[in-house]
Amino acid sequence: MFMSARVIPGSRRPTAILLLLAMVVAGLLATPAEAALPGGERIGDDEAPTAASIDIAQRGVADGAATRVVLGRNDVFPDNLAGSAAAGVDGVLLLVDPAPAGLDAAVATELVRLLGAPSEEECADADVVLLGGENALGTELADDLTDAGWCIDRLAGPSRVETAIDIALDVVGDGPRETLLIARDDNPADSATAGAWAAATGTPIVVTPTDSLHEAVGTLLAPGDDPWDEVILLGGTAALSDDVQTLVMEAAGTDTEVRRIAGVTRDDTALRIAEDLWDDRAGSAVAIVNGFPENFWTYALPGGVAAASENAPLLYVTADSVPTTTAGYLGREMPTVTTIGPASAVADAVKAEAETLAGGGGPGGLGEDLRIVELPLPEDGGGTATVAIEEGDISVLFMVQGSTSDGTMFIDGVTGPEGFVLTAEDIPENSNRPDIALSLPQFPGQFDGDILPAGDYAFTYSSESPISRVVALVKSGDPSARQEIDVNYVDVSTVGHVDSAEEQAAVVDVFDTAGEEIMGGFGLHPGATSFTTAPDEVRTAWAEVDSSTTDISDLCRAIVDADTDRRALNFAFVDRITEDGEDVGIDGLSSGLPGSVVLGGFGVSCVIIATDVPDTDDGQPGILGAGPVAWHEAGHLMGLAHTTQADGIEHDLLADTPECDIANDADDNGEVDDVECGELGDNFMFWTGLSSTMTADQAFMLARNPLFQPRAG
Repeated sequence: MFMSARVIPGSRRPTAILLLLAMVVAGLLATPAEAALPGGERIGDDEAPTAASIDIAQRGVADGAATRVVLGRNDVFPDNLAGSAAAGVDGVLLLVDPAPAGLDAAVATELVRLLGAPSEEECADADVVLLGGENALGTELADDLTDAGWCIDRLAGPSRVETAIDIALDVVGDGPRETLLIARDDNPADSATAGAWAAATGTPIVVTPTDSLHEAVGTLLAPGDDPWDEVILLGGTAALSDDVQTLVMEAAGTDTEVRRIAGVTRDDTALRIAEDLWDDRAGSAVAIVNGFPENFWTYALPGGVAAASENAPLLYVTADSVPTTTAGYLGREMPTVTTIGPASAVADAVKAEAETLAGGGGPGGLGEDLRIVELPLPEDGGGTATVAIEEGDISVLFMVQGSTSDGTMFIDGVTGPEGFVLTAEDIPENSNRPDIALSLPQFPGQFDGDILPAGDYAFTYSSESPISRVVALVKSGDPSARQEIDVNYVDVSTVGHVDSAEEQAAVVDVFDTAGEEIMGGFGLHPGATSFTTAPDEVRTAWAEVDSSTTDISDLCRAIVDADTDRRALNFAFVDRITEDGEDVGIDGLSSGLPGSVVLGGFGVSCVIIATDVPDTDDGQPGILGAGPVAWHEAGHLMGLAHTTQADGIEHDLLADTPECDIANDADDNGEVDDVECGELGDNFMFWTGLSSTMTADQAFMLARNPLFQPRAG
């Protein structure tokens, strides 16, 4: 909330000819059809910053609906970044020519439209706020405004840093010192999207150099009798160095929590701002802006203030694409999308792609190829559920969810059309806790022509514990089309292996590369990614996972939101995986074969990766060598068994995967390994999980799993 009352002394609102002219012109303007962020439309559709900011205001704010208008210079960003909070949720940010320019006629007209006609009463609060000193916005502009009848205020300091601090003090006023955002003072890449949140919440933003804490910021941080609750640094160490973070902690004192929001790239940082700062406050809308040109802030900052009116996070795109970070959010949250900036900044095709993704046609969304079939709950101990398969359906994943993490479930059989029958013996890995799943088909050739016959399939199941959900995911479409699998990385570890932006970027790169090497030849590809950190209570409880307990299912339940359906593979990074409390060298685990994926709240829904693995032969951190292991375990989650088990006796159901018999056990230790098996062990689902080779039958199965979704190349 804007709290300034520093009005220019002696200013009174005259009824001037200039005012009358402005009112006449304003009356000729078309009133916006709706005073809201217009979903599915483009705002700020002008390459000139002032004209773009006026267009943003005209498209989103009804006549007379603003309580204040904040004016910032159109060629430098810091004053405007800080000024977002001064504009607030019911204000407007307009960009104007810097000193010594006076009041532009178009700006004068827009002021009258936004605020209504000036009153002749004495000034109490400012109608128009100037950001920066007279070297930024000159005396001629201030004089023109007062001559037109406006009450004005100027928030300024001798530098951009001190101007931001003056704005912050004005925003906070006599209220509590809750959250303070700090950004670098020479680049808006990591901070511009925070302007929307600052406007929506009245949270101040200040700036400081990348490698030093400005003395004035240190003074603002000093706790005195009223320490800040939290201080958040925006961006990684390239934006605000580790030294700055240390100095912030020292200046703010021990009663203030100091943390950082940083992504691998600027679009990833924007995503983290949306997920961390906005969190549950985010509404059902989102705004997108091209966050990569040098002047992008001229659209992002006025647009962010407009987006604040609907609690809409601001995310980045490029001129010709939607980054996977943004795509994942759009598909997961499915908001209405408003595009900020002209077509030269965000192409019409990118605008359309973002809207399609947000409609469920892309990363994270369930998509048109997948439908959820909710089934009745049994009275007790299990029952039979019938799933109707239609023409064009290619697979069904039947899932039963237990209400506790320690019960055991079984699928006792399946009957279907054309005399199809499965018994319990036909279902490998036929028990899980707390959930269980079965996918059909189980292998190519199980049905004639690999077409799942239409008709009713009756799944019979039993359980030792109460059942909370019975559901099926039915997939349709062309399995030969290009398909992608989105990945949600969650850091649960406590020892710092994957907590920095640089480490996370390296992990995503090597995991994507490993997945592409294994699956890419079959039209299956890694898709959108996100990297989040689990809450402290989750990390405390499950940084170490014991495979002999319910830890796996408990962790999966904790990181997969019970209220959120997300079509993504979940990788959880922990410190280590033990068995009966002993470290037995387990690098990765799948929570199930197959897992109960996509739908929130299931305990058999993630892959767990240990980060305490030894360094690679070339000295790289061990986690960077875990790509093949991760995709091996992901294969289990999607229904692929070991091509050959360690005992050399058990094999999968697929006809084209190599089988290594126990006769190859050259050292008579009762196990066959990749050296003893040679080519017979050359598959990513061989029990040691070290290869990058996949077969056509394995690709057939993965393409029918609900985690994969068809997308254009």
